[in-house]
Amino acid sequence: MKTLIRAATIICTPMSLWSLPLLGDSPNAYLLPKGQFETSVRLWKVNDGMDLLGLKPDLPAGTLDTAGDMHGTGLSIKAGLHKKLTLMLDRDRRQYDYGRDQLTVYSEQLSARIPIFDKEEKEPLFALQLTHRNQTGNNLSRMFSTVSLNNANFTFNPPVSLTFSGVRERELAMMIIATKQLKPKLTGSLFYEYSEADIMSGVATTLPSPQIQQTLAPLSYEKHKDRFGYSLNWRLDPANQISMDYNYMLLSRSKDVSDPVDVNRIINASWSHELKTNQFVNLQARYMENQFIGEHNFLYNTLVASRSARRYGYLGLGYSLKFDLMD
Repeated sequence: MKTLIRAATIICTPMSLWSLPLLGDSPNAYLLPKGQFETSVRLWKVNDGMDLLGLKPDLPAGTLDTAGDMHGTGLSIKAGLHKKLTLMLDRDRRQYDYGRDQLTVYSEQLSARIPIFDKEEKEPLFALQLTHRNQTGNNLSRMFSTVSLNNANFTFNPPVSLTFSGVRERELAMMIIATKQLKPKLTGSLFYEYSEADIMSGVATTLPSPQIQQTLAPLSYEKHKDRFGYSLNWRLDPANQISMDYNYMLLSRSKDVSDPVDVNRIINASWSHELKTNQFVNLQARYMENQFIGEHNFLYNTLVASRSARRYGYLGLGYSLKFDLMD
């Protein structure tokens, strides 16, 4: 955490702003002008009729026709508090169906983006983004009839249950972004993010053996993540914008599992259309090579990691409003 805290002491100077219809969610080095605000509401959905690229996994338990379904809502607020400071707040609620029950995940993210130094108009713009993320989850349970421990097999009839309670994580991240206007209607950005997270998980179980209960004690650990990527923004015409970003994540953990998955690749794409002045409708898509790796860290442990090593994706629909209090 000390590395991230020291980064906040960087002294920055102003930079120019290229005109984007929306600042959006793809990483870029632009800031909102002082007094300008951007708000968005979003809906996400995955089911048999809205399964992006046919990626909805079939979990081998429970009601298979709903396993892998997801629906969620989100709210995003971006505020230009100063010509050298833009704050961004995101709050999301996602509900995942894993056949036997539904896991609810609440996410909050607060970011501050500031310029690093000024460049000429044709040179890349650089920005520093500091982020605090907080996630909580509940209602994740698992039933099983056999357990292997220290080369011994335990059989239970009826099956026993395992329930995760109070699972949560807190993460601090620092991102460096470089953005360059490639063509009159096209900009590209490169970014690198380093983050550290504390994972805290509580476990309750009906397993009768004290030794097994001790083995399944709260699963808490620290996680470090490096995220590299690029983003592109196309201004197709005055009313339409397309954005996409590619993310390569490399993770390490203080506690690991057998056959760990340490890499994830995520692609985001969005199209926004201006319905009327400063009012936009957005269509979004997200693809993840390994479902929860780097996304919901508290779901990665010995008991449920296998559920994360799956391709996954979902579609989103949003509405954005942009206004300026300085007008």
